[in-house]
Amino acid sequence: MILKIESLNKEFEYKRLVSRRKQCDLCRDLGMTNQSIYASDTDSIGKWSDWQGNLDAKILVIGQDWGSTKYWEDNDGKDTTQNPTNLHLKELFSALGFNIGDVSNPKHDEPLFFTNSVLCLKTGNMSSRIPKKCFQNCGSRFLKPLIDLVKPQILITLGTAPFKSILELFNPEGWKKVPPLRDVLRKSPILLTSEGLKLFPVYHCGGLGLANRNLEEQKHDWEYISERI
Repeated sequence: MILKIESLNKEFEYKRLVSRRKQCDLCRDLGMTNQSIYASDTDSIGKWSDWQGNLDAKILVIGQDWGSTKYWEDNDGKDTTQNPTNLHLKELFSALGFNIGDVSNPKHDEPLFFTNSVLCLKTGNMSSRIPKKCFQNCGSRFLKPLIDLVKPQILITLGTAPFKSILELFNPEGWKKVPPLRDVLRKSPILLTSEGLKLFPVYHCGGLGLANRNLEEQKHDWEYISERI
């Protein structure tokens, strides 16, 4: 009975968080668009969470952003199975022993949650730059509350921007400068809280990330994580 009540409380608080996301307009003047303007908006915190959104997740994965208004409109708010990030993420999670399915045919039995550092869409094209203030706004209003709600044991950040967002939110050991990813890969996880929340920063598995670290190298990075979870 206690577990059922806790689950209901989580669902209630999650719905409140999603509602606040839909109403947020802090970054409207910073070149960002809330996906709530579309009828195809999701009832998740962000579109990526439709793929993996377990509120009791052991692992919470944080990307940079979902995409742009053009990408949304071209695909009617649906991510594509052939998106390189999605294809590679499926492979990388296999290295951890998880079957996440495809973004269009997800497997929802795994203890995983996917989200992004910035929840709004870039207005225009995918290559548009995201202002730093957007990461700060989303971090304090949505990312940190989501982590506090889900209470994962492990965070995995994809790329430098999410890594920086998490370090700024938790400031472990008083870090003043974000180290290059190559300097923190395959080392002991970064301990974020006294309760034992661990951070594993990895390279992004999309096109730009692979240009800096190829897929085989990234698989080894994820295998390193699998030995420590």
